[in-house]
Amino acid sequence: MKAEKIRCCFCEEKCVVVITTEKVSGKTRHVTSQCLNSIEDELKQPKKFVRIHDNTLVNLDCADGYIKGRGGRVVMDDETEYEVSKRRKKEFLKRYKA
Repeated sequence: MKAEKIRCCFCEEKCVVVITTEKVSGKTRHVTSQCLNSIEDELKQPKKFVRIHDNTLVNLDCADGYIKGRGGRVVMDDETEYEVSKRRKKEFLKRYKA
């Protein structure tokens, strides 16, 4: 799957869910047994992806906004929201505003 088609990835139970911007094989939600760390390593280039929580990785090109808070929340272009951990907030905001 091409990096530009990935909106975000997050852990759910013992697998990783990959959400795409377009339907791939008829769906936008894909489940993989690959760990989030290895997906993150594969998506290092281009530097569009940022880890916002221990269990969530987002494509900055698909981030539509940020809601302030202790860690805050990222609002994606499909209107879904993902929690930003307090520990990862600074790095996210630095890259989001760049």
